[in-house]
Amino acid sequence: MSTLRKFPHFPKRKMKIRVSLLLALPMTVVYGGQLIPTADGTGWRYNMTEEIGKGLDIRDAKTDAGGKIRVPVLYRIEGAENVDGKDLLKFEMHRAGAITNTDLLTVDERGITCWAKVNLDGQLVKLNPPQPVIAAPLKKGAGWDFNGQAGELEVRQHYDVVAEEDIQVPAGKFHAFRIHGEQTSPSRMIIDRWFASGIGIVKDETTMRAANGDLLQRISLELVEPPKTMARPEVKSDAIPKQLSVSLAKDRSGKPLTTFSSNTPEIYARWQGPRLRKGAKIILRITK
Repeated sequence: MSTLRKFPHFPKRKMKIRVSLLLALPMTVVYGGQLIPTADGTGWRYNMTEEIGKGLDIRDAKTDAGGKIRVPVLYRIEGAENVDGKDLLKFEMHRAGAITNTDLLTVDERGITCWAKVNLDGQLVKLNPPQPVIAAPLKKGAGWDFNGQAGELEVRQHYDVVAEEDIQVPAGKFHAFRIHGEQTSPSRMIIDRWFASGIGIVKDETTMRAANGDLLQRISLELVEPPKTMARPEVKSDAIPKQLSVSLAKDRSGKPLTTFSSNTPEIYARWQGPRLRKGAKIILRITK
């Protein structure tokens, strides 16, 4: 859960604000399309690479020489769950001993549809209307939209199938459809995905930038091996600590800052907690 608040008045002096910056969990990545494996226990292993913009930090994250975070992840089918009388395939994303998100999907002749998601706390978030993740049949020039609600959030996305091409990833070479997506609400994101029939997503890259174009976060996934049936990883109850991330900016989607001049007209505070429950109260203290 994330919250945005605007502060219209600010003391007339320069202030340095010390905050602990933790970026939000990755935007949910849904793997789907016609003819993907749907047997219980089927899993897709990916190498995840996370790049953070200048001035941002993720507490306790281990980075390589280039400042990037690299970690293996697994997207796996864990049976089905019934929601409002409809049986939905349960796709879990495993990362470092935790399930970071769960997508509840249908796979049929219309493609892949996401009906609901489950967050870290086990809270069910329904999508209204259900979100078309992959609209079948896939072909170059096709496109689709999702303009709806994810719980209380308004979501606006548009996708186009821009090419059909070969792509090389650690799992091998695949002939795939390249899908380009743009999200304008609740935050601006660019999504590029490569989908191979009979396999699923072989590569995915999601980029979020500030209003001035500066990079905030980029997350990429590359398939390590073809999907196959595999055991469910151990889930550790303490894998993700209860931490709160906070950042301040001059505009709604601006780059996080720690110093503001006395004539700054507005300051926006953004916070997010991976286990922040609905209705939780946040106290923000600013030191001069």
